Order: sequence, then C-alpha cells, then structure tokens
Amino acid sequence: MSKSVAIILSRQCLRPSLSKFWVRKLSEAVRSLKREKLTLISSAGSRNWEIITACAVLNFVPLRLLIPVSGISSFELLKSKISRQFCLSAGRVTFDKINYQNSNDLTPLQLAGIRDESIIDQADILIPVSVRPGGNMSKLLSKSEADGKTIVREFETAYEKKKSKLAYQIDSSALSNKIKSLDESYLIHWTRATNRRWPDENKLDFYRMIFGSDKYRRTAFDTLRQILSGQAIIASSKNMPSNVKTVCFSGLVPQEAIRLMKWRARYCQMSFEPFGIGIERNYAMAHGIKEVRYYQPSQEKPIDGQDHWWWQSAGEKTDWRNEKEFRHKGDFDFSTVPEDKRLIFCHHKRQASFIKKQTGLRAMSFYN
Repeated sequence: MSKSVAIILSRQCLRPSLSKFWVRKLSEAVRSLKREKLTLISSAGSRNWEIITACAVLNFVPLRLLIPVSGISSFELLKSKISRQFCLSAGRVTFDKINYQNSNDLTPLQLAGIRDESIIDQADILIPVSVRPGGNMSKLLSKSEADGKTIVREFETAYEKKKSKLAYQIDSSALSNKIKSLDESYLIHWTRATNRRWPDENKLDFYRMIFGSDKYRRTAFDTLRQILSGQAIIASSKNMPSNVKTVCFSGLVPQEAIRLMKWRARYCQMSFEPFGIGIERNYAMAHGIKEVRYYQPSQEKPIDGQDHWWWQSAGEKTDWRNEKEFRHKGDFDFSTVPEDKRLIFCHHKRQASFIKKQTGLRAMSFYN
C-alpha cells in the first residue's frame, strides 16, 4: 500500500487564480504525488480542502476523502453528492467518515478543527503549501513535526495576508447620456461576481477555471457572458419564499438602480453590479415575469394558490418596495426573445462593444 499524504493549506483569498503563487505551488505539490505514486488524503465542504481535492482529480492522483458525518445515511448521501460535484472515478477514490460526537454542541470552527486534525493524523507525510502563522493549521503542523511526522517543505510559500479589493462604487456623475435618458421600458436582471461556482456548474469545473487562468473568471462580466452564451438565466431559491427557484428582475431604470449596487460585507460580494440583461417590459410581463406583491410584516403572509413565490414582505428596517422587484418562476429561457426586445448593460464602453461584436445584440454602457 502506498504512503498517504496531506497537503496543508490555510484559508486563502476569495477569488484565486494562477496569478497567485500558492496556487502554482499547490499544483506542483499535487503533480509530485502522481510521480511518486502516493495517495492524497483530503476532504470536501470547505474551500481549502476542496481546491486540494479538485487539483488531485484534475491530475489523476489517487484520493482518500475523509467526510465528516453524523450517520450512515448522511454519509452515503454526501458520497454521492461529492462524487457528482467532482466527477470522481470509483477506481481512483475511497471514502471514509469522520464521526462527530455531540456535533450539536460544537461550533462550526470546532467541527472544522476535528476534520483538519483527523486528516493530518491519518497522513504519513505532510506537505505545507501556504499556512497562516498562528492559525489552527500552523499549530497542527508544529505538533506533527514535534511528534516526528515527515514534513516536506519543498512547496511551501509564505502566507499572503493582503486581500484584493473587491468593493467599488459607481460614479453617478460620469454616467453616459444614454444611461441617463433611459426610461422604464426594460425589466433588468443584474449580475455580479461570484466567489463560488455558477448555479449550473459543478465544483470541479469551477476549480478547473482557477488552475487554468491567470485571472479569476467569475466576475460580473464573465457571468453576463456565460448567461448570453447559454441563452438562459438560471433560477435560484436563495432568500426566496418556500425556497421556490426564481429569477429576479428590477423595474428601476439603471440610473436609479445604482443606489442599490453596494458592497455587502456579510457576503463578501456586491449586491449586484452594472452588468445586466434587459427585457422589454411589456414583452417580459407577457411571458411569465410578474411584479412582486408586497405585504406589511405585521400582516399574515398572503397565500395566492401556488403563486406565493411572488409575494414579499415590505420589510421592517428596509423598505423592499423601493427595489421594484419582478420575478420569473424557474429558469428564464430567452433564446426565443426577439433581439429587438433585449438590451445588454455593461460597466464600460469597451465591454459593451465586445458584447455587440460577439452576439450582435444591442449593448449600452454606464460610462463612455
């Protein structure tokens, strides 16, 4: 039986790419395991373990995945889900479970610590890549070294504290005349950069992008291009009534929508960004896009047959009616929407020009 290895990686920046030295060193470390015919121990459920797992799959390295579970049924369910997300081959991966005792009494940080310690304890060799000084991984690594475990530091690189600035504001004083003059003729689905995979993307393809590009390729502009390429906006159940999957649109003109384009520190992303797809209002409402109906928080939530997905509380601290929201139940397929009923929005003129050239659609930019 070949020896097993755990690659030690602390939590990193939200939007990595090959421009990050630690990403390149991680890839080198994984490829060395393939040459030495070693088995990698990893996990899923957190970004630092998942990027290691994905790198191993992409390089055809044998995997042993330790999965935290609280019962047999959940273990089988997780195995199936992880196998789908990472396109795992049965002959190249084995699963073992980490049993959490009294998991209800433990914090997420404590549960993560148990998983990390289990992986490190069961590995014959440890390869640190980018470890935060003073963090949990650093402490576990020091303990393992003191206990005499083999540590390979060939691929180690300094932990980067500096984070890329992701928040920005729209300069409303420099808007193009076309944006300023646009009326409420369109319902607009605004996009934003995502720190995770697209809704219709598996995790392996998301991490494949990270190892395949010097730039992070899930920006708001990338998302807009992906939507246009697929000719559909994928619905999401996040924050929706009864978890019904919907696509959201705004009835605000772009100039008014700017005030809602804000950085949301809690989610480490913008609420939305100046990239979107507009559908002519009358056409949109004739094809399943409905105006949200608001009710007061003090009132009982209205139920209108099966149409509860288009009801929304007006809010207590924030008046959500100011968003003028519209919704479409399920994915919105616009492959049959006439081109003259669509209008694409971009941040800068060069992006709008690119969209026009690539798709032939009309495109408008916030700035000239």
